[in-house]
Amino acid sequence: NYRLNTYDCIKSLRRIATGTTSVAAIYSRDLFKIPISLPSDEEQQKIAAFLTAVDTKIEQLTQKEALLKQYKKGVMQKIFSQEIRFKADDGSEFESWSYLKLSDLMYEHKERNIDDRFTKQDVLSVSGEYGVVNQIEFQGRSFAGESISNYHVVELNDIVYTKSPLKANPYGIVKTNLYKAGVVSTLYAVYRPKRGLNPSYINYYFQLDDNVNRYFRPLVHKGAKNDMKINNGYAISDPIWTPPFAEQNKIVEYLDVLDRKINQCTAQLDAAKTFKKGLLQQMFV
Repeated sequence: NYRLNTYDCIKSLRRIATGTTSVAAIYSRDLFKIPISLPSDEEQQKIAAFLTAVDTKIEQLTQKEALLKQYKKGVMQKIFSQEIRFKADDGSEFESWSYLKLSDLMYEHKERNIDDRFTKQDVLSVSGEYGVVNQIEFQGRSFAGESISNYHVVELNDIVYTKSPLKANPYGIVKTNLYKAGVVSTLYAVYRPKRGLNPSYINYYFQLDDNVNRYFRPLVHKGAKNDMKINNGYAISDPIWTPPFAEQNKIVEYLDVLDRKINQCTAQLDAAKTFKKGLLQQMFV
């Protein structure tokens, strides 16, 4: 099983496959002609046992990652519905949440890259899963136009709304720039937090699909080509439930801890997969 699923062996299988690319078949008579190196029975058992142990570790880490993400989502749902409340360091209760317009919490800033402070190496994109990322590092190349002088400047902790529909978010997504300063195209709206808002609170609030979809559904009008019609100022005209600043900080601190645990688990999982891949390549040369 492990030998036939190595990259080199799969290439050999593809060469003898018949039929179309979507429905290919390999006849037994052809499969049996493929030569493979075969160690002794005892070494086969040791190889299989070791690789099975690696697979078990990968499966455990995969389950752990999924459970952590599921737990985080459940906690967030309870936090933003106020089912879970945090307390101050002295044990006292925080004040009640306020129903505030986003325009009370942030404002659109229209700073452009007219002085060419940033280059195409600094163009940012917004990912539903990873947030604000460098376009070249994340997508392998820049999709910017010839000039980026008209691009929006995005400082650290600025909040970015992208009007591109995603499968789970048909009205766009909102992410806080926790990466580094750069620029985004004019297809994005960029906002700066006002005093009294922890920008990471907004980032977590709009991580939930229900929150972002429910907020933008009544504001966005879809065009004939499924493009979104919404003014940047109008996009922050509706309210959300907002805790006091001190409780925002508590919420962010707690969810940051969960994110670090998830990231550590993901890193361990990636390392295990890389280890297995390298092991197979070295073992079956």
